[in-house]
Amino acid sequence: MSRERKIQLFSLVLIAGCIGLAGVFRETVLSVDPPAHAKPEPPMRKPPSVEYVTPRTGSIRRAVRMAAEIRPYREAMIYGQVAGYVQAHPVEVGTRVDASTVLLEIDAPELDAAVTTAKSSVARSTAAIAESEAAVVEAQQGLAEAKAKATQAQGMIKVAEAHLVEERADLETKQKIFDRVERVRTESPNMMSQDRVDRARGEFGVAKAQTQAAEIAVRGAQDNYKVAQARVAAAKARITAAEAGVTAAKAQEKLAMSKQAEAEAREAFTTIKAPFSGVVAERMVDTGNLVMDATRNSAAMPLFRVVSDDRLRARFFLAEPDCPHVKVGNDVELYIDVLPGKVYKGTITRIADALDPKTRTMEVEAELDNPKGPDGKKVLRTDMFARVKVYLEQYENTLILPADCVKTKKRKSTVLVIQDDDTVQPIEVQIGVDDGKEIQIVSTNINTSSRIVFKGGGKVAAGEKVTPTAAKN
Repeated sequence: MSRERKIQLFSLVLIAGCIGLAGVFRETVLSVDPPAHAKPEPPMRKPPSVEYVTPRTGSIRRAVRMAAEIRPYREAMIYGQVAGYVQAHPVEVGTRVDASTVLLEIDAPELDAAVTTAKSSVARSTAAIAESEAAVVEAQQGLAEAKAKATQAQGMIKVAEAHLVEERADLETKQKIFDRVERVRTESPNMMSQDRVDRARGEFGVAKAQTQAAEIAVRGAQDNYKVAQARVAAAKARITAAEAGVTAAKAQEKLAMSKQAEAEAREAFTTIKAPFSGVVAERMVDTGNLVMDATRNSAAMPLFRVVSDDRLRARFFLAEPDCPHVKVGNDVELYIDVLPGKVYKGTITRIADALDPKTRTMEVEAELDNPKGPDGKKVLRTDMFARVKVYLEQYENTLILPADCVKTKKRKSTVLVIQDDDTVQPIEVQIGVDDGKEIQIVSTNINTSSRIVFKGGGKVAAGEKVTPTAAKN
């Protein structure tokens, strides 16, 4: 290479070195002494603070929510059972009543007349019974007298028959004497005088006459006995007739008393009373209105509606998938929109055990007490709309987190887990039962030592470092 060429190359290298040193110098000066209009860099951001909880192991109960209707424990539509006109109605809508409180008085004069007639019939039947019983006594006395006379007549027959036996014996003796005397007179007139024959004939005739009289006396005694027996039979017939009269009179009295009881029962229906304790929910009649007998007229209208509201029923319909898990005795909670902030607890008491084929739901009833407010009045009203929370099956020894820890979007549930280096990472979890306050965690990618963001998670990004603080219970 020539000397001139070397000088050129050296000059070019020297120029390039100077240019480089000038650039380095300018950059150093600018960095140390920036211009007055340049902005300072912002300071480093402090990690955001979050509160965290750790999952706990415990029990959780599944609950479902649905609409419910509050119904009275008992309800009765009150109808009239007799026809008449409203005389008075001591109660109004909203009146508190006890069992047997008078609701309505009906004026029905024909029922009063029927009761009076029935009482008169009973009195006549009672008098007829007394008269028939007196006839029985009289007939029994006549029977006793007839029997005494029959006994006497029977005794007279024996006396007469005994006398007849004596007279016949005497007649036989007298006849024998007469026959012997007459034969001797005929055979030996000198041995028997005619006077003796005549005397024997006379004695025989007297004996014969006496015997005939005795026979007549026996027949008379027998006739008297027959008469006495006829009187006994007649007295017995009179007793039978009198006793039949007593039976008929008693039957008539029983019928009359039955009619009286029926008339009085119908008359009692003129006073309508409350069937149970509760409140008058509706009154459909006023003084002077005609009341129809609902037992005989299908067009009769109700007079009152009375409901019992000391205890209430909550009626709701459970979806088919939840039906196998509901049981009598399960707890329920009721929320009333018009009474915010209040929870009313009850217990399931009735289950239909059959689904509606149209809606595929099952009717369920729960009962609850109706509390009193500060004014002493019942808080809940029948036919109110309510939202009911029904507790179903319970899971034991399961992982549980507060509901605020879990965020669900598009059917995916995630939690923010604080790592060991205090950075936050979202993790997808599988959830189970959600009771509104806590959620069951089914997946196993977190455990009781995991730190889960409870509050403040909405302002941190995935991978960002945070300042964690344990949430207070």
